[in-house]
Amino acid sequence: MSRRWVAAAACSLVLAAAIIQIRIGRQVWGSDLASPDSPAHFTTGVMAYEYIRTALFSNPMQFAESFYIRFPKVALGHWPPVYYAMLATAHLAGGPWIETARVLSAAICAAIAWVLFVRVRRDRGAIAGALCAAVFLVLPPVQAASWMVMSDLLVGFFMLLAALAFAAFMESNGWREAAWFTMWSSLAILTKGSAWALGIFMVLAPLAARRLNCYRSRWYWISGVAIVLIAAPFYLLAESLQVGYHADVTNLLRGAADVAGRFTVLAHFHGFLPGVVLVVAGAGAIAMWRERNCTGMAALALIVSQVVFLILLPLTIEGRYLMPSAIAVMLLFSRGMSLTGFAAGQVAVAALCFAVCGIVDVGRVDGYRAVVDSIPYRQQGTVILVSSDSPGEGALVAERLEHDRARAGVVLRGTKVLANSDWDGSHYRLTYKSAEEVREYLRSVPVHYVVIDETGTSEAHQELLKSAVQSAPEEFRLAGRYPITGRRQGEVLVYENLAARAQGATVLVRVGSRTVRHRVE
Repeated sequence: MSRRWVAAAACSLVLAAAIIQIRIGRQVWGSDLASPDSPAHFTTGVMAYEYIRTALFSNPMQFAESFYIRFPKVALGHWPPVYYAMLATAHLAGGPWIETARVLSAAICAAIAWVLFVRVRRDRGAIAGALCAAVFLVLPPVQAASWMVMSDLLVGFFMLLAALAFAAFMESNGWREAAWFTMWSSLAILTKGSAWALGIFMVLAPLAARRLNCYRSRWYWISGVAIVLIAAPFYLLAESLQVGYHADVTNLLRGAADVAGRFTVLAHFHGFLPGVVLVVAGAGAIAMWRERNCTGMAALALIVSQVVFLILLPLTIEGRYLMPSAIAVMLLFSRGMSLTGFAAGQVAVAALCFAVCGIVDVGRVDGYRAVVDSIPYRQQGTVILVSSDSPGEGALVAERLEHDRARAGVVLRGTKVLANSDWDGSHYRLTYKSAEEVREYLRSVPVHYVVIDETGTSEAHQELLKSAVQSAPEEFRLAGRYPITGRRQGEVLVYENLAARAQGATVLVRVGSRTVRHRVE
């Protein structure tokens, strides 16, 4: 096959990858954020946007507290600030909409593909670089994440840049490369706590590349200390305010005996990427090991570091945490493709990966927007109690926030005010023991509207809430039933508290270790 035809075939695969990404964007455009984490990311990004727009240089903690009281899905503290700074910037440019946040994720995905293209092109030519970027874009986890409001792609992007900078440092031991590594690593850690795996990476990468002189470089140690000094204060502050990502030490220690359970991350990794991609990347890793290729060994060390980190700290069972490893795999994959010895063989390998990856059905959820729009947006504010599982409550909070231009209302979450549990849903306990106690709470605030989502798992507090409003039709009028379609099926019930139409309300919201009183006039 002539080089012109090979180039045309490679361009066709790049175009196909772009079309797949556009198709995913069209599929999810305008859908609701019905997932545990995406609404929290969106809400926090809008909070940062509102702070910059309306309260810059005021006390940020007081502003965040006031915002959380009204829209209780803020994640700053639980997750670090860099992703939210980027979301705020995107909202300043494109408006505080869910679609703006989705476009940011797609842009980050495109930036990763571009970096892979540039890096691979430098070593193996433009065709190999284009094929590597195209295969990356069609990996199932990348298709699923490219339009989600999540920070996994961003932390993967920063960790990729950190690994490439460290590879350059291993070749030169120069201060400039160490400075770039420090910057990208700090940004990664301040995007997501799982990026602390870069500490393990710093130890493993010189061993894998057999560049032991790195350990004797003062810049190696200076960069490590600088990363800790830059990134650690946020985590210490979040922990002191009791808003951080709490690791249950007791459960971690108890799980230490479950050695097999800790190694389930390997099974997640195997299921995270198609087998053909892992086989080609494995061949590339062997070749780069023999060549003592610093870039390849940095990529391999990053993968191993993430796996080791998640084995030592099994804080999650979600495969998306392995996104940085999936990106690093592509650097090894590009070398494995080149082992075919000719460009047409690389195209054939990439085409096989396309066939294996296929097109992921990311799905969508619709209906929550109609629910929140059915409730009046009063200038003086409306108190709404939403009761659902975590994804449902998140979707309702996010949709109400997006459309409440005055940011005047207050949304109460049933999982927070009618029950208590840890951030992961464990240690669940009821706040009120009977339907009458729940009804007294609704009267005392008073709550203007009650929203009951029947699409998710119904906990005990939701059953009490349903009984409280349905047994008093003279007080709580059924204002509407709204269908939810897509990945969630069922309906949402909206009740109006007739006695609270013209009344103000006083809500009590727990923020960190304190309970805060907020008045809605």
